Amino acid sequence: MRGTALWILDKEFPGGHNEPGWVNVGFAVSEPGALLVIVMVILAWFSRSPKSRVAVAVPWLAAILLAGLAVAWFAMSAKPGA
Repeated sequence: MRGTALWILDKEFPGGHNEPGWVNVGFAVSEPGALLVIVMVILAWFSRSPKSRVAVAVPWLAAILLAGLAVAWFAMSAKPGA
């Protein structure tokens, strides 16, 4: 996703001049979002044990990711301030 976004950004705005702000919002959400997905997968893997309480964190991390994606979605579709 990020590679394609950089390719389109370079095609539409060569040299990185006058790029829209919503592009930066998308990049700011996608990088930590990928890290959160990796952390959630690892926590879900460790929660296979019946005595493990790690699985409680996975829905909270998913909610944080969902909120970040909602902000990015709004910034990319509504383009506030444009």
